[in-house]
Amino acid sequence: AEGHSRSFQQHEGFAQGCAVSSALAALMLTQVTRPLNDELIHRARIRLRLDTPGDDSHGSAAATSSYIDDTTIFLPFSDLLWYTQRFADLGAPLGIALNYSKINVLTSTNGTTPTLPPADRHDLDTVLGFLHAKDPTNTYELVTGARFLGFPIGGPTYAADYLHSKSNAFQTATDQLSSRLTDLQT
Repeated sequence: AEGHSRSFQQHEGFAQGCAVSSALAALMLTQVTRPLNDELIHRARIRLRLDTPGDDSHGSAAATSSYIDDTTIFLPFSDLLWYTQRFADLGAPLGIALNYSKINVLTSTNGTTPTLPPADRHDLDTVLGFLHAKDPTNTYELVTGARFLGFPIGGPTYAADYLHSKSNAFQTATDQLSSRLTDLQT
């Protein structure tokens, strides 16, 4: 009311729980993902012109999805390292950095690394090595399943185990809460 304001610097990302953080994250992420999507379309067209139709007959076109500040991509192996490096290049001037501890590459859902053609194997090994150098604590490759916005994607065992663990955690929390309540209607 007096025309004064106060501020503080947020060093990493946006504060969790802030009402505008999701809008700010989405606005900034769009500045990176739009040009990336255009470049991925161009890369797929080049593959098509080189008679490499890929598994979708469209040059292995990428499928990307972002929700607030989480991005999921479906890429051919040949685009994995390029995408990771290009995202970092485009994001750096905007203060957007990849969280390497959260990056995972889902290569299979049957529990084993797939047998790949030599070129794909080389591309996968290269990106896994690059990522491992960024964060040696992360294994990066997933072979049973992953979560997309909290939902399990993978084999039936992975999905059942995930849902069972969440059900057990909910039951444990409910039991702890109910043991502390004195008013049964609450």
